Amino acid sequence: LHRLFWVPRGLDAREGAYVRYPSEELYAITCLESQRSSTLVVGEDLGTVPPEVRPAMARRGLQRMYVLPFELTEGGREPMRHVLRDSQATLGTHDMAPFAAFLAKLDLADQRALGLVDDEGARNARERRDRELALLLDWLAREGWTRSEPSGLEVLHGLLAWLGASPARVVVASLEDLWGETLPQNTPGTTSERCNWRRRARHGLEELMRMEQVRAPLQALDRWRREEQG
Repeated sequence: LHRLFWVPRGLDAREGAYVRYPSEELYAITCLESQRSSTLVVGEDLGTVPPEVRPAMARRGLQRMYVLPFELTEGGREPMRHVLRDSQATLGTHDMAPFAAFLAKLDLADQRALGLVDDEGARNARERRDRELALLLDWLAREGWTRSEPSGLEVLHGLLAWLGASPARVVVASLEDLWGETLPQNTPGTTSERCNWRRRARHGLEELMRMEQVRAPLQALDRWRREEQG
């Protein structure tokens, strides 16, 4: 709604530029259509966000995004920032590695193998991930969301329960995360190197409806949301 990064045909990204959009008019249309369709609108305020974006979203009632890996910190009483009430909370997005791969740091190894980061960048990213995960796992066990030394799926379930009990307006769970998928649907920065957006899900819809490892955490998340929202 505010701007888009354009790269002229035949040039590379270093020669691109942000093109500003008529945000006031676009917000007006968005709000009008939201009212007409009784639809909640979520703004993807992730990455490089101009300072005027979030106040503009708040004035118009657009929900923000709370993506847990982006909210981890290395200081404070809790290892992550607080969940905002007017937000959609999740453990990942379509442009991120599945949660099991995030825990195992497979995404960092993949970025290095693809040449998206150099050795120093990969080492720094891994050290930071190690620190963040150590604080997160310690906090989850201390607060009773998981047992000590939990499995990856237990960490996932504990965090979904924590998000379910949070004040977030909406909580979204990835079906692929529920069965522990490690292959991403999309790897940003790649084209022919990865089969982006074309990988079939490991399980079909009919199978998913019968899988206890999918049904149980969703039922638990539903209970947490009902309790939080009264």
